[in-house]
Amino acid sequence: MTTFTTSDLTAAVQATVIAPKQQQVVTCVTGGYRFALPTTHLSGVYQVARQQMDKDMDMLTTPEGELPVASLSTLLSLHLGIDLPPSEDERALVAIRSGNQVATLRVGQVSRPIDVPNNHWHRLPAVARPGDKNHLFSHIVTLAPESQDPNDALALVVNPINALQFQNDAPAPADVSTTARPLLSDKGLPQRRGSGQLLAFVPEDVPRQQLNFVFCLPLAAVAEVVTGHTTMKSPIANDIFDGYILWRKMPIPIVKLGSVFSMNRIKEDNRKRQRSRRLVIARASGHRYVGFYAQTQMQSMKAPTSMSTEFEELSGTPHLGAFETDCGAMVIPNLEKLLDG
Repeated sequence: MTTFTTSDLTAAVQATVIAPKQQQVVTCVTGGYRFALPTTHLSGVYQVARQQMDKDMDMLTTPEGELPVASLSTLLSLHLGIDLPPSEDERALVAIRSGNQVATLRVGQVSRPIDVPNNHWHRLPAVARPGDKNHLFSHIVTLAPESQDPNDALALVVNPINALQFQNDAPAPADVSTTARPLLSDKGLPQRRGSGQLLAFVPEDVPRQQLNFVFCLPLAAVAEVVTGHTTMKSPIANDIFDGYILWRKMPIPIVKLGSVFSMNRIKEDNRKRQRSRRLVIARASGHRYVGFYAQTQMQSMKAPTSMSTEFEELSGTPHLGAFETDCGAMVIPNLEKLLDG
């Protein structure tokens, strides 16, 4: 019979009363990445001795009976189509119960329960879930807002019910986003709050000489232009989504604007040689933000007289409109579609 010890974490989870304005998670490490697991369906944590743990271990004998064992990193690999091999040091087994369904997830370095205020839960937009057809991830949480390192401050939340393919009766984490009117319009270059100012720029990953227009946003939609930020370590990324950064204690998804618009891109090596990068943090509706890197030569200007136009290469891309102006052609990206697809 497999030997095990029940972690003090189990008792702590059972004894903790979660405040209405908070939700509780534990963090764990698997495949070299840190994730958060809601404690809603967590029924126990077992630490298996090294000599008893086999990498192919598929059953665990517990006071609850024989429980199936599944490696979380293996499940993530299968669901997401990535290679995330488990480590031999992953000897913690987190028991997940949903009704009559019980199984354990093999992980490493399980934390004590952490109460996370609802306003530190941030719903993942579609762009930040590439390949996640089974909705293993729905949120990213800010666990340590005082930290400047996104790898310490942030964690992706794994839905263990979906990972184990249990019948889902888990309550959805609170969605605290608010509804706001869009900052942009397709009826002309926007002028809002009396500013009438635009920021014109070219995406970092696009050769300027190949563009016959520039992108622009009203300054009201630009939260800040900053230098490059450290990107959170995550297995979730693709040609369009570049990961999350930490900005003003909030996780901000970064998109590759040139790739979104199917433009010829500058090679990665050339961009890495740049001494200074410019990161545009833009406001979308619903108190949401999105970031993208732009070339250092950008311009703030008064909104010029404009006339709507069309570019064949923009067909099917997420933009609100294209306009001919005295300063040249300008295109307004649709921030909502950048996030939600």
